Formats: sequence, structure tokens, C-alpha cells
Amino acid sequence: MKHIAILILPALLIACDKPKPPPAIKKTETVSDIETPRNVPPAVETKPFETGYDAGEVAGEAAAKAHDPAHPKARPKLPTEDELGVLALDAAGADPGHGEKWQRGFISGFKDGFARIADKKK
Repeated sequence: MKHIAILILPALLIACDKPKPPPAIKKTETVSDIETPRNVPPAVETKPFETGYDAGEVAGEAAAKAHDPAHPKARPKLPTEDELGVLALDAAGADPGHGEKWQRGFISGFKDGFARIADKKK
């Protein structure tokens, strides 16, 4: 009986071994697994139209007040579009935040500030 138990015991141990599970199936990538791109803020903070408008309004008022004192009754003359473009570029200077949008705001504010002061001086 000992001989039979010695022969059966290894056979039972071999039979009791669980088979190895199959290797895990790799999950295929789907569209929902792809990361959604995020908007990255610009490295340089830009000045908005409103900031340029405010600066232009102050400059326009100052330009209208600096009118020729020899002719106080004459209405000050608004600079041409080209002259306003040059004024906006000068006001923007080398500041990288004062881009095209800021300059458009400056021109618009300059016109409004200039007209407000010029219309008061009738």
C-alpha cells in the first residue's frame, strides 16, 4: 500500500496543478482613450482692445486740448488715418503686449476722446 500511495501522490499533485491562465489580451486603443488637447495660454500677456482704447482716449483728449491758442474758436483737426496709425505705433512702442488689437483700440479711443473735447469747444 505504501508503494501505491507513493505512486498516486505525485500523480495527484500533478493533476491538482491549475493550468496557467492565458496571457492577458492587450486592450486596443480607442478614440475615447486619446487625451483631449488643452488650450495653452499664451506665453506673453496681451493687452486687450479696451486697454488700448483707454490709452487712446487719454491721448486724443490731450491732443484736442493742445490746439493752437491763436485760433481758440477754430475746431481742432482730427489727424488722418495714416497719422493715427503712426501715433498708435509710437504709443505701442516695443511692448510685445501692444499688438494690432491694442493699436486698433488706441485709434478708436483717440478718435472718441478727440471728438469729445473738440465738440465742447464750439
